[in-house]
Amino acid sequence: AYIGVSFQGSAIEEDNKANELFYGKSISNRTILGNKITVNPAVLKLLLLVKKVSK
Repeated sequence: AYIGVSFQGSAIEEDNKANELFYGKSISNRTILGNKITVNPAVLKLLLLVKKVSK
């Protein structure tokens, strides 16, 4: 799963804008990590391709 996170100093903050851009709606990291979402199949293909070419 993709999670928009920003590391600022010693705190971890949600990047809600990044999550919204990726998922097409406002969604919390808790929801993403809880696997309570359905990923767009086109996005899943893109993620698999990026993973493959980054090896």
